[in-house]
Amino acid sequence: MKLVSGNDSILKQECEKFNFLNPQRDIVELANELIQQMNDNNGLGISANQIGIPLQVFVMRTSPTTVVINPKIIEFSNETVELEEGCLSYPGDLIKVTRPVWIITRFHGINGKGETHKFEGMTARVFQHEYDHMIGKTMFDHLSKLKLEMYLKKKEKRNKNAINYRG
Repeated sequence: MKLVSGNDSILKQECEKFNFLNPQRDIVELANELIQQMNDNNGLGISANQIGIPLQVFVMRTSPTTVVINPKIIEFSNETVELEEGCLSYPGDLIKVTRPVWIITRFHGINGKGETHKFEGMTARVFQHEYDHMIGKTMFDHLSKLKLEMYLKKKEKRNKNAINYRG
């Protein structure tokens, strides 16, 4: 399996819940594929829809790796921070996104057991980024229409300059 490109419609659709009673696919194989893709592409996280599988499953680079199935964010801090984010489906793009500093989440682990976790800092940001993928959002959806237009114009100009530089 390989990463889908940023213009693939699968990134804009809400993902289906994983069904532990009647699994759509082998969850261990899927988790291993996600971990492999995350590591091969030097990512901090990756969701199943980024490899063409519209299921509510993602992994995060933690120690050990966190496998998240059917996630929910149940609480978040009022305090926010704006940082640049990238996405494996949009290589080279960095977008400033404002997110809560900490979140409390519920999800199932790979064994099917429900878990509740509080994540802070970068781990909270990665969880929120991957959770966005579960609901059909990308980092670009956090930009106003004006900021998105400005970003795309700057990107087009950078790409044009790169082509001219290469001659």
